[in-house]
Amino acid sequence: MKTTVKWHNEDYDLGCNIEDLEKLGFTNSSYHNDLAPSYMNKKENIQIFFLDPNHLDIHAEGIDYKFSVMKLNEYSEYDRTIGTTNSFDEMVEMVKTNE
Repeated sequence: MKTTVKWHNEDYDLGCNIEDLEKLGFTNSSYHNDLAPSYMNKKENIQIFFLDPNHLDIHAEGIDYKFSVMKLNEYSEYDRTIGTTNSFDEMVEMVKTNE
C-alpha cells in the first residue's frame, strides 16, 4: 500500500492508499506553491488538500487534520471550504455529497 508522494523533494504522507484514491477517480492537482499536495474529483469542482500533521510545515500552521475539502467554482478557483476531517471515508462522503 503506497501512501506517500514526493512533495518539495521529500516523501510526504497523504494518509491514505493512493491506489484507492485513484480508483475513486481522483487526480493529482498539486501546485508547487501550495502548502500540501492536493487531488481533484472527476468533475473538477472539489479539491482535497492532504495535510500531514506530522510534517514540519503543517505542524507550524497548527493544522491537526488530514483532509481539507474545498468547493471550486466554474473557473476551478476556491469558492468555500466544505469541511475538514481525519477520516478518509468521511472525506469521500463530503465529496460525494457536494459534487
